[in-house]
Amino acid sequence: GLQLLLALGAMFEVARRLAFGSEPKPPLMIGMALVALAANVACLWLLSRHRDGGVHMKASWIFSTNDVLANLGVIVAGVLVGWTGSNTPDLVIGAVIAVLVLHGARRILRQVLAQLLRVQQYRQFAAQRAVHVHLRHAVDRAQIVGEHVFSADMVARAAPIAGTAKNTE
Repeated sequence: GLQLLLALGAMFEVARRLAFGSEPKPPLMIGMALVALAANVACLWLLSRHRDGGVHMKASWIFSTNDVLANLGVIVAGVLVGWTGSNTPDLVIGAVIAVLVLHGARRILRQVLAQLLRVQQYRQFAAQRAVHVHLRHAVDRAQIVGEHVFSADMVARAAPIAGTAKNTE
């Protein structure tokens, strides 16, 4: 969700700068991107041992990897803006970064949906297994209650078969 909002925000910003113009400041772009790059590389290093863990760790890995790539893109854009004196490299690389982040959001959402599906399938399996065990127990013990015997089928429907067995006490 957050990646998707970030991608949409980046696309909006590129469109705004294209429509109304912008004056990117190459030294500031490069300086801020270098600081962010150092922080994001440190995050990736910390995450590297856990990147194949749960969905949350995979999402963090994707998010941080996209941040590193975006930082590198901003550095390249800053160099090109400084060299050409045009804001076009900033707009083009900004659009590329937005698409990259959108792709990351899609990957994260796909993993979350796959995890939710696995959890749902496990719960269905566990519920079926519990019913199976209960029915097997009912058949093995021929659960006699008062003057009623419950067959496995009737236990599943919770309805007794009246008068089919004598009290065995």
